[in-house]
Parts: sequence; structure tokens; C-alpha cells
Amino acid sequence: LFQLENPLQPGARETISHLTAGGIRSILLTGDRAKTAVRISEDCGILKDSKIYLTGKVIDKMELAEVARQAVYCSVFVRLMPSQKGIIIRLLQQKGRHVVMVGDGPNDGIALKAANVGISLMANSSPIARRLSKILINNLTDLLKLIENAHRIRETINYIKLFRILIIILIFTGVYMRVFAL
Repeated sequence: LFQLENPLQPGARETISHLTAGGIRSILLTGDRAKTAVRISEDCGILKDSKIYLTGKVIDKMELAEVARQAVYCSVFVRLMPSQKGIIIRLLQQKGRHVVMVGDGPNDGIALKAANVGISLMANSSPIARRLSKILINNLTDLLKLIENAHRIRETINYIKLFRILIIILIFTGVYMRVFAL
């Protein structure tokens, strides 16, 4: 008797903790068995107090509206078919969520394509996952650097928008002053 175990990626716990602290929700979408998925999600910090999960079989019996409602609250989905991962991502997007999918296997292809941003690991991902991802990273700690850079870019864009609005206001008041100065 022997057991094969797929340990957490180095930095997984720290990455999930950092994301959670930053207000980013993490969800586990997997084809694995429930027991394995719950253990992994507890180890990395996705599940804290509750061990609630939804299975692919249960999702098949639910109306899409109910799956969408549950996806807002449930953080672990197990025994999923690849298409079910894509459906859950689309339902979250319809609820106004922006979804970043990190996947490494060919069974993650649909989800990587459906997500707003698909991310895979350069070395340890399948060729399908790498091809369908928008971003390739070396390890999970690179994900934190990527998020930091995205925040900086978003702040810069917000400053540029503010600056453009300021210019438009200044131009408008300049035109307004010229018109009424005559």
C-alpha cells in the first residue's frame, strides 16, 4: 500500500494569505476527490472554519441561477468536469466579478480561456494550459509581484484619468472665460 501525495506548491499558503488580506477571494475548482480538496484548501488557507463544498454531480442537478448564487459563497468545488469550471467562472463574471484563473493541467483549459486572465506556471504546466494562458509565471510568489504591479498600473491609470479630467475642466473653463469675456 502506498499513497501518492501532491504537496502544496512552495509559497501557496503565503500567496493565499496575501490575497485574502488584500480583499481578493480565492476559490478552488478541482476534479479531485472531496477529501483531498478539503485538505488542500485547509492547508493553503482557502477554507478556514467551514468544510462546505459543492460537487460536480450536485451542480449538474442545480439550476444555473442557483449555481451562480452558491458560487458567491462556496469556495471549494470538487469532482468538476472541465466544462463545469468554465461555467462557474462565467457565472461569477456575470455577477460582476473579475476572475483570474491559475491552472496547470489540460483539464484547466476551458477555465483558463473563460477567465478574465488565465495564468499558468512556465515549467510545471501542460502545453495546453501554457498555450491558453495569458500570463506565464515561474512560481506562485511571482503571482504576488504580478498583483503588486497591477495595483501600481491601476493607480497610474487612475491618476492619468484624473489628470485628463482636470485638463478637460481647465480647457472648458478657459473656453467659457473667453466666450463670456467678449
